[in-house]
Amino acid sequence: MKTLYLMRHSKALNSSKDSSDFNRPLHPQGEIDAQTMGSRLLVKNPIPEIIISSPAKRALNTALQVLNELQISKKLLITHTNLYLASAQSILAVINDSNISLNRLCIIGHNPGISDLIYLLTGNPIHMTTSGIATIKIECDNWS
Repeated sequence: MKTLYLMRHSKALNSSKDSSDFNRPLHPQGEIDAQTMGSRLLVKNPIPEIIISSPAKRALNTALQVLNELQISKKLLITHTNLYLASAQSILAVINDSNISLNRLCIIGHNPGISDLIYLLTGNPIHMTTSGIATIKIECDNWS
């Protein structure tokens, strides 16, 4: 049994002419929301063995807040360039390439890819809000 946590990054500041979309930081409320979701994940679920995040500033900062709440090492955080504004298929490819021995994996990315992947895997259409986490249990031996 594998457990996949799919999380949309927390609320970010609106883009401005002075910064790129990639470098948008978290809104102060987004920082609080990421901490809250990390705490909920800690209480309600087994802790992910690894977190793979989009390298975008808002996603990476979300991941760092979650790691802090889970009280796990930053060494368990990997950034993957293919997760930045990724489609469901691109996110799935990152998951498929994950270490076979891992049983609990968390992906932090962006919409619409995160919502589309949840629909692809579960058949349930959903629009993930910022900081939203979906937990999907999969009967399989490996991520591919």
